[in-house]
Amino acid sequence: MINETLKEYRILCFGGGGAEIAKELIRQKFDSEKIFYFDSEIDDLNTISLKNKFQIGTFTTFGKGTKGKTDASIKVFKEDNELFLRLTKSDSIYFLVGSLGGGLFSGLLPELAVSLNTRNKKYIVIGNLPFENEQKFQATNTTYAITNLNAYTSNVLLIKNSDVQGNNPSLTKAEIFDKMDKLLCSLINELVLNFDVSEVVNKNELIYISSLEDLIFTSKSYILEHLLGINNSENKVITADTNLEILELLKFQYEYVYRISPRRFEELVEYIYKLSGYKTELTKTSRDDGADVLVWTPPPVLGDSFLTVIQAKRYAKKNHVGSAEVRELMGSSQLFKADKVQLVTTSDFTKPAISTAKAQKIDLIKFYELNETIKNLIA
Repeated sequence: MINETLKEYRILCFGGGGAEIAKELIRQKFDSEKIFYFDSEIDDLNTISLKNKFQIGTFTTFGKGTKGKTDASIKVFKEDNELFLRLTKSDSIYFLVGSLGGGLFSGLLPELAVSLNTRNKKYIVIGNLPFENEQKFQATNTTYAITNLNAYTSNVLLIKNSDVQGNNPSLTKAEIFDKMDKLLCSLINELVLNFDVSEVVNKNELIYISSLEDLIFTSKSYILEHLLGINNSENKVITADTNLEILELLKFQYEYVYRISPRRFEELVEYIYKLSGYKTELTKTSRDDGADVLVWTPPPVLGDSFLTVIQAKRYAKKNHVGSAEVRELMGSSQLFKADKVQLVTTSDFTKPAISTAKAQKIDLIKFYELNETIKNLIA
C-alpha cells in the first residue's frame, strides 16, 4: 500500500534510457497512470505501450532525436515548455528519471529543474552515469548536466554503470543495463511504497557519496527529511532489523544509532569485533559487574589469548559519560583477569571521566572511532 505521504507522485521518464526504466516500472506493477514518458525520437516512442507518452521537440528534431546534443535538448524543452508546465502543475512529488550521457536527458534536465524550482515544486532526480569508456560526447553531456544541475538541487540519486559492471564482471553489457533498470526501479519503489531502506542500502551498486563533479548526491534519509518533510527519528520511517543492516545504515545516517536500544547497542559492539575475526561473548543482561562484551584476541607473542572487557553505553549525544561510570569498570580487570578494559559510548566523556580512565588505564572510545580502534586493539 502506498504511504499516505506519497499518494500524489508522478514518474517522468526521458529518452531511450527512460523508456527502458518505464517498461521495467510497468513490469513491476506500478500504476501506469503515474508514469509519463517523453522522447524526441519517434522510433523509441513507439517501443513502449503507455497512455501518457509524448513526442517532444517535433519542430526541433523532426522525430529524429537530439543526436546526443544538449543544445538541441534545450531547444526541445523551450518548444514544449507549455506541456511541461501543464504536466507539473499539481502538488505531486516528481521523479525525473533517465540516463545521463545522452543528449535529451542531459540537456533537458537542468532546464526542467529551473522550471520546477521557480514554482516551488518537489522533485527527485534518479538515473545512471555512463560507462567510463563511453564516447567522449557522453562524458561531456554528463559534465554539462551535473555542473548545471548543481545550482538547482541536491536531491539526486545516481548509480554508476561502471560500479554495476565491476560488481558483476560476468554479465554482458545488455545484462548490465537490464540490472541497472531493475536497481533504479527498486530505488523508486522503496521511496514510493514503503520507505524500507534496508532493501536499498544493502545493494552496493547504489552510491551515496558526498561529491561527484561538485554535485551532491544525497542519501535517501536526506530526501525523506528535507524534501518530503518527514522526521525519521519521530516517525520511524527507516528501520533496520539485523546488525549488518544497522552498520550499512550507519554509513550514511549515523543518527540512527541513537534510536536502537541499549542492549542492541551492546550486540552491535560485539558484532563489530566478531566481524574483525575475534572470539567474542555477549554477557547476560542480568550481570552488574560492568562487563557487556568479552573479546579474546590473538596474543602479541606466543601464549594465552589476550582478553579485553568492554562496557557499551548507548547514551544520548549530550549525556556524557562521567567518572562514576568509569569507576564501575575498575574491578572488571581483576574479576575477569583481563588484559585490557574499554568503555564504548555513542556520546562523549567528561573531563573527570577522562582523568579517572587515564589513571586506571581504561580505554575510552567514541563509537564512530571503533573501527580504527579495533585495528589497534593489541597494544
